[in-house]
Amino acid sequence: MFGKKKQTSIGDPFFARVEQTEIDLNDEVIKDLAEKSGVSESWPNVSLSGLQQFAAGLVNDVVRAGDHDVRLGNVVYFITNEKGRAEPTGLSWERATLTAGFENIVVSTADHIFNDTEIRQDEDMTYDIIVEALQPLMDAVLADGSLSSDDLPDLPSEEQFRQACETGEVLTVEPNKFQRTTIEVKPPLVQDVDNETSDQSQEKVVKTVPDIPKIVDQPKQPSTAETVKPIVRAVVPTQDNSEGVVTESDPTQKLIDRVNLTPNAFELSDVKADLPAEHPDYVVSRLNADKAKANDFLNDTSNIYTQKIRKAMSDLLKQQQAKTKAAVEQLRDTNVSETVDAQMKEERATEFETRYAQAHQAREAGYRTAVEDENARHDNTLKTLKSDFVSDLEALKVSVNQELDNWFIERSKDLQSNLQATVDDQVSEVTSQAQTETLTSLKALRDELLAQNTQSLLDMHQKLEEDISNKRAQY
Repeated sequence: MFGKKKQTSIGDPFFARVEQTEIDLNDEVIKDLAEKSGVSESWPNVSLSGLQQFAAGLVNDVVRAGDHDVRLGNVVYFITNEKGRAEPTGLSWERATLTAGFENIVVSTADHIFNDTEIRQDEDMTYDIIVEALQPLMDAVLADGSLSSDDLPDLPSEEQFRQACETGEVLTVEPNKFQRTTIEVKPPLVQDVDNETSDQSQEKVVKTVPDIPKIVDQPKQPSTAETVKPIVRAVVPTQDNSEGVVTESDPTQKLIDRVNLTPNAFELSDVKADLPAEHPDYVVSRLNADKAKANDFLNDTSNIYTQKIRKAMSDLLKQQQAKTKAAVEQLRDTNVSETVDAQMKEERATEFETRYAQAHQAREAGYRTAVEDENARHDNTLKTLKSDFVSDLEALKVSVNQELDNWFIERSKDLQSNLQATVDDQVSEVTSQAQTETLTSLKALRDELLAQNTQSLLDMHQKLEEDISNKRAQY
């Protein structure tokens, strides 16, 4: 049964071993994913491609479907030496947890290495050692085809790592594809509509998509120009954050800004435009004009779709920020002084009665004992004892009140300090949780919208390609 086998060696020169896993290996969905990815055959030893496929499947079918993270365990990387024996590389992804924002195993491993507290505190561990340890893993996934160079992590610089070690900053490690810049052909067609709701703004964006331009009939002429399908890239934008809602280091705004839908254009031949009909390149010139119109349409539409996606993600970000702000403000509205004062008013009266009763009882017992012992003595002695007793009780009230005043002051300080610390901890916890939930929601929305709009561009591209092919037959 999957998960019950002994460790089985595999022939890959670079592989991984999953230790101390917390996933339910007998779950039907997880078992099916393991069999499809091939990791069940040698578990807990797994190939890099199998581990990547298994982890991606868990994210899609378990994490996102169930809206909860999955603790994979400790992923330790090994190489197979010349004698065919497994040898640890010293590289590992400790406490591996799969979230909705999971990219791939190499990015997650690099993120763990650069942000692990123990590694940062190790004086013998340098930036060069870390990069040198990660390089064989990156070479291995490229060699077996598990990932492309765009999927590999964009590692932080040595200076960034040094500063993070000093300040405790969490470094963001992302794939290379998120770091590439692309020049947009035309500016966005969609204007800001801050006062509209998310549904209204998205409906307005859809209405601005231009109609597919008709291509004028041309003479029949075969063409050898090849076309390619549109692709989607996440790029670093050149626009400014004019609203100033978030800082440049905010990962949520970075995620929105990097969204850009960019189709590949039809290839244009190197001929002059508007050639006369008798010119031998006339047909190619006319096809160039048709392709240029198609390229303009695809560029305009991709810009509109890009703004549509960014607007939807921005609306979600604003909603999440409003929820976080309301929760934080509610916590900060707690009046620590009034809360402590009300509690102390209730406690003081009760505490005085309790303490006074205890002390009074002790003194009364002494009084009665003295009275019984001295009962046979002269009446004057008895009167003196009673007088002393009364004086003693009055002094006791003064003493207890003074003691209670000192106790009240110290207890008020302690209660205020403890309650303020509790409020600060809750504010930090709410803010951190909201940030995680916002990133998860934004990435899920990004993936869904990119998939939808990419298919739309593919359909448009195919229709335009068919139109051009028909005109080629007419030419």
